[in-house]
Amino acid sequence: MEALLKYLHSYIIPNLGIKFIDREDEATNLLSIIDKISVKAWIHVLTGPWGCGKSEFAKALTYALNKTKEYNAIYLDLTEKEVEKFYATTDREIVELVEKIVSCSLGERARIPWYIYRIIRTLHEKRKLKGRRLLLIFDEITYVLGRDRREIEALINSLGQKLTSIAHD
Repeated sequence: MEALLKYLHSYIIPNLGIKFIDREDEATNLLSIIDKISVKAWIHVLTGPWGCGKSEFAKALTYALNKTKEYNAIYLDLTEKEVEKFYATTDREIVELVEKIVSCSLGERARIPWYIYRIIRTLHEKRKLKGRRLLLIFDEITYVLGRDRREIEALINSLGQKLTSIAHD
């Protein structure tokens, strides 16, 4: 845990050029919950008022988790204007996989859950995730819920089923 907190505090906030501070309690609590759960696929929601630091915490946590040997984390911001942050916080190999899948699935929304499953499956194989926990961190989910609530709910349900399938493989 000490190493994770060290990595958390070494994260530099883009556009500000300062190190991420505080949130030790939140990171410690979240990881203790993750470590205690016995199910393979699980959803946890962080909430709070606008501007309280949820997004920066998610980005810093993704950065810190990826520095450890226990976790692989993928940060996905669901706002249209924030897509470039995915590129900034994600390994190039993963970015290429996501780009390939998005280009294959445009216009075919029904196939998206299958492609997400294939992303995770490929990550599992290429990144040797056995023994490591994979965390998918979705930011700004409420941004799309208002527009496409049913599609997002179906996507999340399908993703949960696919993650459970991977966990049992």
